[in-house]
Formats: sequence, structure tokens, C-alpha cells
Amino acid sequence: MFHGSHHITAVPASESEIEAEVNAVRAVSESICPPKITLDRVVLTSTGVLVGCWQVDSGSDPVTIRQKLRNALPHAPAKQLYDAVMLHTSFARLLGHPSSWPEEANKVSELQFLHELVSRLNNKIRGTKATVGELWYVEEYDILALALDGRMKVRKFQLGCSKV
Repeated sequence: MFHGSHHITAVPASESEIEAEVNAVRAVSESICPPKITLDRVVLTSTGVLVGCWQVDSGSDPVTIRQKLRNALPHAPAKQLYDAVMLHTSFARLLGHPSSWPEEANKVSELQFLHELVSRLNNKIRGTKATVGELWYVEEYDILALALDGRMKVRKFQLGCSKV
């Protein structure tokens, strides 16, 4: 949702600064209403990322959440990694084609086949509903730890929906 630091613009912080950030994120979480979301579609990007694009049906929207986090974390990188209004989930990254293909894949190009698989996936999961109930503060001890299952410390805060 928002990065207080990231692999492109690392923001070092002392233990006391981290605790201040944790408390700030906790306060933001208490003021956010849980977004109820619906999966609009799954797309395959040109870089091979399988992305789920969500629509917010009710609750706090991503722009509001990100603005509150921006205000709470003033040292965070100005350049975030995605558009402020977009709510997405990266499901997977395709690094190459599999060593063996199903027989039906031999009839079309690899790209056409991948697009057909994405279309099938869309038909199965489009419209999936979810509620985002937590905001996480993650300290990554390894670069891209959250993405690559590295060492990290996760603190989870329930969204409270109070008028703060």
C-alpha cells in the first residue's frame, strides 16, 4: 500500500525512529475503515508479472490511506512504486517458459498461450471479493525480504474505522 523505505530509495532508521513510525502507522490504522474490494481483472504485464487489479466497493480508498501514511511517515520516499489510486496484488512473476508445454500450447505462440491462460484465470476468479482488515508495518532485514521470503519483522494492526 505504501513504502516507508524501499529497495530503490532506502531510508535508514534508528530503533527510536522505527518505534515512532510503528506508532504512527498504528494511529493511521485506527482511522482507516476496512476496504471491501472486488477483483476486477488479472493482467499479464510486459515484464511477466501477473497482477490482480481491484476495485474498492466501500471503506477507505487507497488514495486516502496512502495520504494518511504519507503524512504519518514524512521521511518515506517521495517516489512510491505504483500509482496512488491503483490497488493491486502481484500474484506471480513469470521468469521464463516452462520446460514442457501442454499439447494445446503447440498450436499457438507462447505469448498467445499465456494470454489464453490469463483469460481462463480471469473467468475463474474475476469478481472475487475480499476485505482488507489489517495494515502491516514490515521491517525488512534483507533486500526485498517480503517478496523473496527473507528475514523480516512484521507488525500487524487491525483497521479501526474511527474518526481521527
